[in-house]
Amino acid sequence: MNGVLRTALAYFNMLPFQRWLNGVGLLLLAFGAIQFSSDDIRSGSTGFSFSLAGIVALSLMPAFGGGIALRFASTPTLLHLMPHGRVRAMLGSMLAITLIASLVTLPFVGMEWFMASPGRSVDPHYSPPLEAFLVSWPLVAVGWILIFAVSRSLLVWAVMGLMPMAVMSAGQAIGSALPGAHWMFVAGLASWAAFAIWYLRTDSVVRPAFPIMSGGSDTSTTPIGRLLSQVGATSGPASRPQGLLQYLFGCASPLFFVLNGAWIAAVFIVVQLFTMGSLFQRTDPLLTMMPYIAFLNAGLGFNAARRARFLWLRTDLDRKGLFSLVERLGLRYSMMGWFAACALLMASALIDRPELTTTLLLYFALQATAAMAVFYGCLALTESWSVRDVTLCVVLAVLMLAQMLIAQPRRDPSIEVVTWALVAAAAILVMLRAYAGLRWRALDWRVAKMSRASLGIRT
Repeated sequence: MNGVLRTALAYFNMLPFQRWLNGVGLLLLAFGAIQFSSDDIRSGSTGFSFSLAGIVALSLMPAFGGGIALRFASTPTLLHLMPHGRVRAMLGSMLAITLIASLVTLPFVGMEWFMASPGRSVDPHYSPPLEAFLVSWPLVAVGWILIFAVSRSLLVWAVMGLMPMAVMSAGQAIGSALPGAHWMFVAGLASWAAFAIWYLRTDSVVRPAFPIMSGGSDTSTTPIGRLLSQVGATSGPASRPQGLLQYLFGCASPLFFVLNGAWIAAVFIVVQLFTMGSLFQRTDPLLTMMPYIAFLNAGLGFNAARRARFLWLRTDLDRKGLFSLVERLGLRYSMMGWFAACALLMASALIDRPELTTTLLLYFALQATAAMAVFYGCLALTESWSVRDVTLCVVLAVLMLAQMLIAQPRRDPSIEVVTWALVAAAAILVMLRAYAGLRWRALDWRVAKMSRASLGIRT
């Protein structure tokens, strides 16, 4: 029983920064509980919002990363070290799903308690707690199974952006066909039982094809990497600059970043065609997705900060020179991918709304500046998720959210609003670049140590 409980709790502590997410989530839950106990009639919705935000912080990683973690932990090498490893993994995963569904239910419990006070009527917009649990449990379970399945193939991961739309469409169709939430729970439980039977009977489980937090991972096995190798873009011996790119960013060909960005744009366009029926009408959702493409820059900046410190013997550079080198390469290739992803989205918006050309171009410049700022912010994460690193991430998230709300395309922001947001983003970009350079002046060098076996040392 202790092994099952430890397995379930491990999903909430898979990565170092989850401890910070869990702390933030608990604080938000505590603030939501305080709001629920207030006498103000408006504090109920406030408590529900803060509680829901806390639940997202607590359950985001286990809900979306649990399937990958289960596949990773189910490899023969790891399971051979655990008696009854698969049974414990399956029961622990089921317990983790139940914990996530229970967390999702907490805001509804608080809202029901708040509305039960004298003089307050029941708000029909909020579901009863039992119904919330019966709906959330099968959604989390089926999502867990889907992520476990698609993590086997990088080709399937390439169309991961289409999965939320497919899951929502399927959920609406199935939910409307079922007479009640309890039948949805039964269907989800049956799906999990079928998955458990397969999992316990299969001979072996393949490792996840998706790189798990491995900065600078080799991209030659990805669909785009294979395409580049077939057309000869990555064939032959790598030169010194190509080797540097391969080590820092996982690919020796700059064309990889362009194709990667274009593929992301293609996924967004397919979603636009399915939801809106046209590529050049009602393009606000396409523009709304542009800030999220900055995650490409965030990943490259973070990976470069992790791996560049191993290069000091190979590049013959001091910290300032190494920062200039990584800055030049990282900013160039991250923005190549960003422009490839956003150019087509912006072209569609300009065709749809030519009368707003100036505002849309300023919005494009704003998002490009924000993407560069995110790159420098992540380039400054040099302390392995210390308090300083976590604080910087929170500040970056708040700033990105603020500019998304201020210059939201659906609200038709004026030229003045977008211009001032662009000026503020440029100022923040300059400050983040200076801060990143300051952090790299104290960068700790690391040397890759040879194994004891290769040195002839017996253990």
